[in-house]
Formats: sequence, structure tokens, C-alpha cells
Amino acid sequence: LPDHGNMVCGLSLSRSQAKRAKDLNAILKMSTLPIFSRVISMKTETETRDTNSWKNYRFKPSGVIQDKQLFDLCKRLYEELQIKGFVVDQSDGAQDSETSVVVPF
Repeated sequence: LPDHGNMVCGLSLSRSQAKRAKDLNAILKMSTLPIFSRVISMKTETETRDTNSWKNYRFKPSGVIQDKQLFDLCKRLYEELQIKGFVVDQSDGAQDSETSVVVPF
């Protein structure tokens, strides 16, 4: 997230985003470049069916990281996640709720 200090985020792509998840996986698989070196743009768009409408993600390959410092940061993060995995906070935000799951990368 370059507009937010390169903050890392996680996305849940289920149910109405299942097709978008497949699109993203196809983008990730279509290149021989390391996954941490690629730039993928993401935006939201409104989809409609009958009288229902909802927001959905759209992913698009947008080249490779040009900045060496950012490339090195992404590479280190990738290597760290390969070793440690990451923690998914499944709490509802309540202070006494500590539900989390460690997920391998």
C-alpha cells in the first residue's frame, strides 16, 4: 500500500469474490519473476445482478518494483514470511478477545 507507508494488508477473497480470487491467482502464476518483485494494482468496482449490487475487487498486473529499497524490503518480508508464516487476527476487536491463527506463507 504505497499511499500508506507500504503497510502490509491481508484480503479475504471468498463468496462474492471467488472469481476475483481466481483472477488474482492467475496473475500470480503467469509470471516467472519472483512474487515479491511484482506490482499488482487493485481497485474496487460495483457489480450488479438483477436488483442487487455490491463492491468487488479488480486486480491488474502493473509491472515490477523499480525502487531498489522497496524491492529489498519486499524480498526481506517474503523471506521472513516463508520461515515464520503470519498471524491472522480473527477477533471482533473486543479487548478480551484473543482469537488468532498462524498461517504458513
